[in-house]
Amino acid sequence: MLPLVEKGGFQSILIDTAVMSLPFTAFSMAANRLIKQKFGLPVGCAPANGTYMWRKSLAAGNRNKFVAADAAIHAIAALTSDFLFYGPMTGTSRVFPAVAAATCLLATLAYEEDKPLPKQTHPLNLLFPEILEQLAKEQGKE
Repeated sequence: MLPLVEKGGFQSILIDTAVMSLPFTAFSMAANRLIKQKFGLPVGCAPANGTYMWRKSLAAGNRNKFVAADAAIHAIAALTSDFLFYGPMTGTSRVFPAVAAATCLLATLAYEEDKPLPKQTHPLNLLFPEILEQLAKEQGKE
């Protein structure tokens, strides 16, 4: 498909690896990694497609488990994604902090692997500015 898309003269291309179920979100994550490695294009997915399908199948008494699983799946998917599509908006209060926390862990792990520190607008700086400052000082000592 890329040769056809390239003929369109688009300024940017985003690759959405379709999520078909909660467990198959793992296949989208694997595809994200492979596509990023091979083509260097921004990749992402919509984990809510899988989590909300699963929610519909839960018995009424088990629906409280959904909120934790939804936040966790989004946080994990963020580790291999450049972006996430999310909806419905009612879940943002649980999903956005979970994704921000995962993004902070990923940035700190990347720092440990000698990657540059994230920009000022990154969640690590917004949520933990003192940590980013400490890491910047350590990076300057090397």
